[in-house]
Amino acid sequence: MGMFDTFHIQDQGRRLAVQSKQFARVLNDYRLGDFVEYETAAPRGVQTYIEDHKQDWHDPACPLIWVVLLLVDGCFLDAFVAQDEAEARNAAEVMGKLWQSPERQAEAFQRHAHAHYQTRLSQQHALDRVSRLLHDHIEWQEREAKGEADTRLFRFMRHDFGKETWDWAIARLLLELPEYREHVPACYAVGAELEAVNPESGEKP
Repeated sequence: MGMFDTFHIQDQGRRLAVQSKQFARVLNDYRLGDFVEYETAAPRGVQTYIEDHKQDWHDPACPLIWVVLLLVDGCFLDAFVAQDEAEARNAAEVMGKLWQSPERQAEAFQRHAHAHYQTRLSQQHALDRVSRLLHDHIEWQEREAKGEADTRLFRFMRHDFGKETWDWAIARLLLELPEYREHVPACYAVGAELEAVNPESGEKP
């Protein structure tokens, strides 16, 4: 099959992971607003690329669709899903003309820059929470080893690993982050959903 890159887009509620061999082919993942890595220097201006895509290539009944990827100065800014190649080529031509507008490009870059800033901020908050969990876990282990109770001030601000184990604590944190939620093992996601529906039933973590 060879190396490829993956473009993650949303279309009418569907999440599509569209693979392409037209770029660096280093197994990179891209989302709207990301700068794409090329084998050589990124071309300037508006560029459109057309890819055929199936949600499941192993299923003969899964329909083939066509996806237009649009990049401006190497930045992935737009995508369109077509039902056949002719529609995709027409869409690519129209999108290319629309995105020639400097105003449209500037607005898109500003929007995606803001989104990337918010994502970085969210990730920083998540890292801060992981750091606090690590510190809390170290303190908890030390107290357990010495058989001491937690008598320090503001102990309510620290995680109680006697009530919830480390793996569940980190799983809950990751489940709150869309970009990491899909990587959490299913047992934690299902357990969290069941507890949210009926917190008094079932085994406590």
